Amino acid sequence: MKKYLFAFVALTLAFAGCVTKTTTEKETDGTTNEVVKEEPSIEVVSPIEPIEEVIPNEPIPHDIEQFISLYKELLSFKDKSDFKSLGFGKGSKYQKWLNKANKLAETADISHFLKYNIVPDDLTSLAYVYVSTQGKENEASKIMRGNIDDAIAEINKNR
Repeated sequence: MKKYLFAFVALTLAFAGCVTKTTTEKETDGTTNEVVKEEPSIEVVSPIEPIEEVIPNEPIPHDIEQFISLYKELLSFKDKSDFKSLGFGKGSKYQKWLNKANKLAETADISHFLKYNIVPDDLTSLAYVYVSTQGKENEASKIMRGNIDDAIAEINKNR
């Protein structure tokens, strides 16, 4: 019986704390009315923001590793005289690189790349910019390289 009485009292007090109380008091001469209003105190709880799960030492997918390798290879040959003169044209030894980059773009799991704001086709786009500028940097190549470098830094951070 004491349990029920305790529960009833606790519920009554909880309910009373949530209700707005209004009281009216009159002075003896009847000239002044004072209304006292007590507002319930409500605790505001901020919504919990979802936390993006980052797994440290996460294994890097093979297609990302291949992308990074092809990117480094492109940077190593973009300034060579035979690339400047032939690009990816007939007789160029760099056609093999272009075929690998195109195959990667066709077979890669795009979701591996999108979380880093790049796509496999960024490699061939950058390569064609270098063909058109004979290996020199321009605004387009600087932007593309910046995006790729940022992605690689993020990938390396999660290793």
